[in-house]
Amino acid sequence: MAASVAPAANGAVPDGAYKCQMWMGSSYVSLGTVRSVGGVLTPDPLAKVGATITGVTPSAGGITINYTTARGYRESMDCARE
Repeated sequence: MAASVAPAANGAVPDGAYKCQMWMGSSYVSLGTVRSVGGVLTPDPLAKVGATITGVTPSAGGITINYTTARGYRESMDCARE
């Protein structure tokens, strides 16, 4: 399922492939590769854990995905450009 996200106010999210990783407990977990095409992420890297993407912004080495967890916590994840 694709996650449609609004680009940041300061610029569009660059199209391309990004490798997403995040800390879960004491482990650094790879969530795989996500592609951004026209502001749409496929596949949604957080769908498996029940999180909802609330925004995506460009960062120095890729993108930052802001999301809300299934329990309602607001968090972010960095994804590096491949």
